[in-house]
Amino acid sequence: MTGDLLLRIREEMPGFSKSQKRIAEYISDNLVRASYLTANGLSKQIGVSESTIVRFAMELGFEGFPEMQQELRNLVLHQLTSAQRLERTSNYVKDKDLPSLIFRSDAERIRQTEKDFDSESFRAAVEALSEAQTVYVIGSRAMGMLAQVLGYALNYLFENVRVITSASAVELSEQLYHVKKGDVAIGLSFPRYSSTTTQALRQCRAARAKVILLTDRKQSVVAEQADHVLVAKTGMISFFDSLTAPMSVINVLVAATAIKREDVLMQKLTHLETIWDENDVYESSVN
Repeated sequence: MTGDLLLRIREEMPGFSKSQKRIAEYISDNLVRASYLTANGLSKQIGVSESTIVRFAMELGFEGFPEMQQELRNLVLHQLTSAQRLERTSNYVKDKDLPSLIFRSDAERIRQTEKDFDSESFRAAVEALSEAQTVYVIGSRAMGMLAQVLGYALNYLFENVRVITSASAVELSEQLYHVKKGDVAIGLSFPRYSSTTTQALRQCRAARAKVILLTDRKQSVVAEQADHVLVAKTGMISFFDSLTAPMSVINVLVAATAIKREDVLMQKLTHLETIWDENDVYESSVN
């Protein structure tokens, strides 16, 4: 399915039935609202049967309505500005139990991430990462937070870890000057995708480094720059996207790599524990 569903709808409009044209026009004019309506809700808004809505989705090449709805939500997620997101979600969560809504939403994203997790890609990514000479962790803007967390953990596993979070394309390119074959770059990119991160991963791949990408879907615009793609579900409850599922995938990636490099990690942690004890780094658990 093409990433631009609206373009496909416009192209196929002349061949639609009268009812299908009504659906197409409603979706085109009310993209945000349509993306969060059920098939039944959409049928009531437009005045056609629910089965007509389902057949419309299948006519566009989807297995059913849920798949089309997910594509609509992806379009919304990628196209809305932060202000538009806030306006949409403020209306969506009004009169709802907000903490419960967000907790359930985050739990569902983790469940979906686990359900669709590509174990083969994950094993290949861990294998590549465990053999890296230098690890570059790349994330711009909000992804800089995740990059810092991942980089912190990987510093225990590798001698050379460089976290790059610059929003400047020039600075980022300079920091990647020494990237080479044998290195691994881990890119973090979620909607709205940072063009700076895409450019950085392109530079790493051109230098023949292995590229691991953590993103929201295999077909993301950044995925073509990666050797291995790990998918984590995100979504919008506020103007700020939930990063709960991406953080879970980071936890899994770190844990699996730690097992692969257990001897190195054990030696380092044993030495560090002595240093931490000598310098009272942590509070004693004994009162």
